[in-house]
Amino acid sequence: MSETIRVVGLIGDSVEHTVREVTLRVLDNLKAATPVATGWARSNWIPSIGQPVSSPDGTRFNHDGSAQAQGRAMVAFGYKLEYGPIFLSNQVPYIDKLNAGSSPKAPAGFVQRAMDDAVGSIKSGSR
Repeated sequence: MSETIRVVGLIGDSVEHTVREVTLRVLDNLKAATPVATGWARSNWIPSIGQPVSSPDGTRFNHDGSAQAQGRAMVAFGYKLEYGPIFLSNQVPYIDKLNAGSSPKAPAGFVQRAMDDAVGSIKSGSR
Protein backbone atom coordinates (compact mmCIF):
# COMPACT_ATOMS: atom_id res chain seq x y z
CA MET A 1 0.00 0.00 0.00
CA SER A 2 2.75 2.48 0.84
CA GLU A 3 4.39 1.84 -2.54
CA THR A 4 1.12 2.62 -4.31
CA ILE A 5 0.82 5.92 -2.48
CA ARG A 6 4.39 6.78 -3.38
CA VAL A 7 3.78 6.06 -7.07
CA VAL A 8 0.59 8.11 -7.06
CA GLY A 9 2.51 10.94 -5.40
CA LEU A 10 5.20 10.79 -8.08
CA ILE A 11 2.59 10.83 -10.83
CA GLY A 12 0.85 13.82 -9.23
CA ASP A 13 4.15 15.69 -8.96
CA SER A 14 4.89 14.99 -12.63
CA VAL A 15 1.43 16.13 -13.74
CA GLU A 16 1.69 19.32 -11.66
CA HIS A 17 5.09 20.08 -13.18
CA THR A 18 3.75 19.53 -16.71
CA VAL A 19 0.67 21.69 -16.09
CA ARG A 20 2.86 24.52 -14.75
CA GLU A 21 5.28 24.20 -17.66
CA VAL A 22 2.56 24.22 -20.32
CA THR A 23 0.81 27.18 -18.68
CA LEU A 24 3.97 29.26 -18.51
CA ARG A 25 4.90 28.44 -22.10
CA VAL A 26 1.42 29.38 -23.31
CA LEU A 27 1.69 32.64 -21.34
CA ASP A 28 5.08 33.43 -22.89
CA ASN A 29 3.76 32.60 -26.37
CA LEU A 30 0.67 34.77 -25.88
CA LYS A 31 2.76 37.70 -24.67
CA ALA A 32 5.02 37.37 -27.70
CA ALA A 33 2.13 37.01 -30.17
CA THR A 34 -0.24 39.69 -28.87
CA PRO A 35 -0.02 42.84 -30.99
CA VAL A 36 0.94 45.96 -29.11
CA ALA A 37 -0.47 49.46 -29.43
CA THR A 38 -0.60 50.41 -25.75
CA GLY A 39 0.46 47.08 -24.23
CA TRP A 40 -2.79 46.65 -22.31
CA ALA A 41 -3.85 43.47 -24.13
CA ARG A 42 -0.38 41.96 -23.78
CA SER A 43 -0.21 42.67 -20.04
CA ASN A 44 -3.69 41.23 -19.46
CA TRP A 45 -2.85 37.58 -20.09
CA ILE A 46 -3.35 36.74 -16.43
CA PRO A 47 -2.89 33.23 -15.03
CA SER A 48 -5.15 32.26 -12.14
CA ILE A 49 -5.89 29.11 -10.19
CA GLY A 50 -9.38 27.81 -9.53
CA GLN A 51 -11.35 30.42 -11.47
CA PRO A 52 -10.71 32.80 -14.35
CA VAL A 53 -9.98 36.47 -13.87
CA SER A 54 -13.23 38.36 -14.46
CA SER A 55 -12.10 41.91 -15.23
CA PRO A 56 -9.16 43.56 -16.96
CA ASP A 57 -6.15 44.72 -14.99
CA GLY A 58 -5.68 48.48 -15.21
CA THR A 59 -6.90 50.55 -18.11
CA ARG A 60 -5.81 51.00 -21.70
CA PHE A 61 -3.48 53.82 -20.71
CA ASN A 62 -2.72 52.87 -17.10
CA HIS A 63 -1.48 49.30 -16.60
CA ASP A 64 1.63 47.84 -15.06
CA GLY A 65 1.38 44.09 -15.59
CA SER A 66 1.48 43.38 -11.86
CA ALA A 67 -1.53 41.04 -11.97
CA GLN A 68 0.18 39.03 -14.71
CA ALA A 69 3.42 38.82 -12.72
CA GLN A 70 1.56 37.80 -9.57
CA GLY A 71 -0.43 35.13 -11.43
CA ARG A 72 2.73 33.80 -13.06
CA ALA A 73 4.42 33.46 -9.67
CA MET A 74 1.38 31.70 -8.20
CA VAL A 75 1.40 29.15 -11.01
CA ALA A 76 5.17 28.68 -11.08
CA PHE A 77 5.69 28.27 -7.35
CA GLY A 78 2.37 27.40 -5.77
CA TYR A 79 0.24 25.29 -8.08
CA LYS A 80 -1.06 21.94 -6.85
CA LEU A 81 -3.66 19.77 -8.63
CA GLU A 82 -5.91 19.94 -5.57
CA TYR A 83 -6.29 23.72 -6.07
CA GLY A 84 -8.22 23.20 -9.30
CA PRO A 85 -7.65 24.18 -12.92
CA ILE A 86 -5.38 26.94 -14.15
CA PHE A 87 -6.90 29.63 -16.34
CA LEU A 88 -5.21 32.13 -18.66
CA SER A 89 -7.64 35.01 -19.03
CA ASN A 90 -7.60 38.22 -20.98
CA GLN A 91 -10.56 40.49 -20.28
CA VAL A 92 -9.67 43.54 -22.36
CA PRO A 93 -12.77 44.35 -24.41
CA TYR A 94 -11.05 43.99 -27.80
CA ILE A 95 -9.07 40.75 -27.33
CA ASP A 96 -11.53 38.77 -29.47
CA LYS A 97 -11.13 41.26 -32.31
CA LEU A 98 -7.34 41.03 -32.06
CA ASN A 99 -7.52 37.25 -32.20
CA ALA A 100 -9.87 37.50 -35.20
CA GLY A 101 -7.12 39.36 -37.09
CA SER A 102 -8.01 43.03 -36.62
CA SER A 103 -4.35 43.99 -36.24
CA PRO A 104 -1.83 43.68 -39.05
CA LYS A 105 0.73 42.86 -36.32
CA ALA A 106 -0.76 39.41 -35.57
CA PRO A 107 -2.52 36.81 -37.67
CA ALA A 108 -6.03 35.65 -36.91
CA GLY A 109 -6.01 32.73 -34.47
CA PHE A 110 -2.81 33.73 -32.68
CA VAL A 111 -4.29 32.59 -29.34
CA GLN A 112 -4.87 29.00 -30.50
CA ARG A 113 -1.49 28.97 -32.22
CA ALA A 114 0.21 30.04 -28.96
CA MET A 115 -1.45 27.16 -27.14
CA ASP A 116 -0.68 24.62 -29.87
CA ASP A 117 2.98 25.69 -30.03
CA ALA A 118 3.37 25.38 -26.25
CA VAL A 119 1.85 21.90 -26.16
CA GLY A 120 3.89 20.86 -29.19
CA SER A 121 7.14 22.03 -27.60
CA ILE A 122 6.38 20.02 -24.46
CA LYS A 123 5.58 16.91 -26.49
CA SER A 124 8.79 17.24 -28.53
CA GLY A 125 10.89 18.03 -25.48
CA SER A 126 12.12 21.34 -26.92
CA ARG A 127 12.25 24.67 -25.23
